[in-house]
Formats: sequence, C-alpha cells, structure tokens
Amino acid sequence: MDYIKIRFGPGLGRQGASAVNRALETVFGNAGPVYQESRAWRPQMDIYQDKDNIFVIAELAGINPDELEVEIDAAAIRIAGRRAEPPRFEGTRFHLAEIPYGFFERIVYLPSPIDPEKVQANLKEGLLVVRLSKRQAQGPTKIKVSGI
Repeated sequence: MDYIKIRFGPGLGRQGASAVNRALETVFGNAGPVYQESRAWRPQMDIYQDKDNIFVIAELAGINPDELEVEIDAAAIRIAGRRAEPPRFEGTRFHLAEIPYGFFERIVYLPSPIDPEKVQANLKEGLLVVRLSKRQAQGPTKIKVSGI
C-alpha cells in the first residue's frame, strides 16, 4: 500500500483533528505519507447567472473529456467522471499525496429552470464551462372549463 487512507468522522474540530494528526505522526513518524480521505473527491465549482443564462464552472484538471459525463434536466445538472492516476516511478514513495484520483460526481440544483435544448459545454485548460439558457417565463395559461 502506498498511502494510508483514513476517514475522519464528523465532529472532529480543528483541535480534535490536530490531536489525531499528532497521534498518527507519533505512530507512523514523518517517514510515512500524508493521509488521504477514502471518500470520492468533489471538484470545486462556481455557479452564477445573468439575465438570460446560468453558468456552471467546474475545476477538472487532468480529466480526459472521454471520461466526463454531463447530464441536465430542467432543474439540475450532474457532472461525473474519472481522473486517472498517473503512472508511478518504481522505487519511489509518497511524502505528500493531496491530488485526488478516481471517480467523482456532483449534482447541483440550478437557481432557475433552464431550457435543456439550449446548452453549451466546453472543457479547456482544466475548466469545464457549461452555459445553460434560462427557460423563458410564460404567462398564465387560461383553461376552458366545460360542464359534465
């Protein structure tokens, strides 16, 4: 095993995490790698809007576009994929392991309804930019009521 995966539970505040880290350093010393959580990683995202569009930007450095899935409906967007771990050099060991690899998935709800037919997505320089056109508000619809 190249690094130890330890999942810190909820409720460990800054002080508790420091105590846990000190205990682990005492056991493993400085020769061991940095500890990495076992849960799937979550890419950083920004969502903003103007009058006509919603923009979703996700930081996806090192992602092959063939390994990326983007799904939308009128109220949410799902971005999922996999970042492959680079090859390791023989005879090396980690001193620091912060870059997450493997599967990720983010589902976020959008601030207003969108038109799924009017979407543009571009992956460039590690940033996925998705432009979603807002659904144009329709006025009230009158319904004719007939007798039975």
